Amino acid sequence: ERLWEMINQAYDRLPLSAVIDHDVFCVHGGLPRPVEGFTSRLEAIMAVPVIAGVNPPNEFETAETHQVASDCLWSDPASEDQ
Repeated sequence: ERLWEMINQAYDRLPLSAVIDHDVFCVHGGLPRPVEGFTSRLEAIMAVPVIAGVNPPNEFETAETHQVASDCLWSDPASEDQ
């Protein structure tokens, strides 16, 4: 159980995204949904605290930045009619 906790703590510190060769933006789940209060998805992504918590969120996150972080990790592509 202790090893499992330590591994999860390491995963908690992995980057949310990466940019390859100043050209390709990579995230595990996909681009986040549009969030009220931000003019663009990029602005919303940049607003996520450097150390974010997904489950549970950390004290520095708002509901909006928590949604953005969760979407970047777990969003699945869906058609417009879903």
